[in-house]
Amino acid sequence: MPESTDNLENAVILEGAVVRPGVYGWIKGQRISDLISSVASDLKPYADLGYGLVVRQKNSRLDIEVLQINLASALGDVNSKDNILTAPRDKIIVFGLPSVVEISSLDLAKERLTSLEDRLKNMQGFDADTDTDSDTDLNTKPDVSKYVEAAYTPIETELQSEARWKAEDKAREEAGLKAVERLLLLRPVIEKLKAQARSGEPVQIVSISGAVKLPGDYPLGSKDTVAKLVAAAGGLKDSAYLNSAELRSLYLGKNRDILSRYRNVNLEVELASNSGTVLQSRDHLNVNEFPDWNSTNSVILEGEVRFPGTYRIHKNERLADVIVRAGGFTQTAFQTGAVFTRQSVSELENVRSKQFAQSIIRDFASSQLTKEDNNISIEEIQSIAEILENFEGAGRLLVDVEAAMSGDGLANIILEHGDTLKIPEQISTVTVVGEIRRPGTHTFQDGLDLDDYLGLSAGLTARAENKELYIVRADGSVLRPTTSWLRFKGGNDSISPGDTIVVPIDAGYTDNLTLWREVTQVVFNTTSGLASMVLLTR
Repeated sequence: MPESTDNLENAVILEGAVVRPGVYGWIKGQRISDLISSVASDLKPYADLGYGLVVRQKNSRLDIEVLQINLASALGDVNSKDNILTAPRDKIIVFGLPSVVEISSLDLAKERLTSLEDRLKNMQGFDADTDTDSDTDLNTKPDVSKYVEAAYTPIETELQSEARWKAEDKAREEAGLKAVERLLLLRPVIEKLKAQARSGEPVQIVSISGAVKLPGDYPLGSKDTVAKLVAAAGGLKDSAYLNSAELRSLYLGKNRDILSRYRNVNLEVELASNSGTVLQSRDHLNVNEFPDWNSTNSVILEGEVRFPGTYRIHKNERLADVIVRAGGFTQTAFQTGAVFTRQSVSELENVRSKQFAQSIIRDFASSQLTKEDNNISIEEIQSIAEILENFEGAGRLLVDVEAAMSGDGLANIILEHGDTLKIPEQISTVTVVGEIRRPGTHTFQDGLDLDDYLGLSAGLTARAENKELYIVRADGSVLRPTTSWLRFKGGNDSISPGDTIVVPIDAGYTDNLTLWREVTQVVFNTTSGLASMVLLTR
């Protein structure tokens, strides 16, 4: 690599994902491989070998043109067309290899770009708005990449504080940081190309969207093709549909109006060809994605299945399908007690809880306006509302695993990303809680009914509401007696292993506030599963 020089007319700039960025001397006949001779020693490990830019001044007005190069080709073959001859004042930009960045991550990266540039302006000698090709820039402008690297720590701290950048999404965060670096290096080039566009010289920018790693605007070089645009965007996602991508081109109509022309291009052909479809100013390529692509959607199976763990799922995969993939149940599995949770159900419970809180506040306000007699203070109402506002739903969805495995189409529900199924071991107990003299858990005995288990708990207290007791099944469903409160007639009303008998308090023994607290507890601790069933019928 030639030594650096202060002679601005005989210098080139090297920046980006290189080990030694800066200003280097230019000599006649110098090529890219003379500046970057070794991938291992001259480039950073994450350098994108498929995409590099040479930004070149083309006239006395300091207008620029952009040459896109393939670094792997340039360094692998000195006679390659990518190993171009450099010119005085060239700027060679090497980009980092991007990971797949989700749209939310890329948006956040773009949001951070402005604050990052503001931070960089305060660093020694750098102004992001300065013309990057002026004499002063070559003399005083430090390399951008070192300041990007220096800014990583504070930017990373800010990103981690965002809800969308959680600890388990470390890979997304790193991808976002590399997106920031790529955007930062590209922005001055894009802005310069926009600023120099004038009548008869359309802006040399193209764009890409869809199933690529970094969608956005990119510089257009002479005779650049669809394949080069895909390379500029970091390549295709694995979800990209190669047979058909849409290329939109703008042209001037007969009435001097701007019209659009659309055509399909085969990416498999374009990427395999040395000469493909040549792009023009403002072309836009949309890379289609396979329908319903969800390569990372997964569910979790825990407990008494033969092979518990995380399983990837495809669209419309059902509960029984994944259980079979997990090897089925163990001999000690208690299928009736299966606990199935779903994020969307949890979110619905949270919404319902907040609506309940607002309803309580409205009812109290109405009672004050109508001067109804009650012994409840506004502080007590606010306390209840606060509990409801902060409620976090468990997201339990009532499922009949046994029916699903036996072929019942209604029970065999379609899975969603993030679903969790927990299968407990066999349960052989019955629990009695509430207004009972000796609350506790009893060994299940076949043939015993409700009255027997209440007797084992020493009977009801004087405060018990004997007509309102109910049973919470092991699967989360709630059962009210359909006959006498003392005895069941068997069948669906019989006591089963894992059941919990709940004896509520008589409302006559408590004031309205205590009753509302009881209602709150009942609604969210024992009947949230019922709301889950409602969700299935939406």
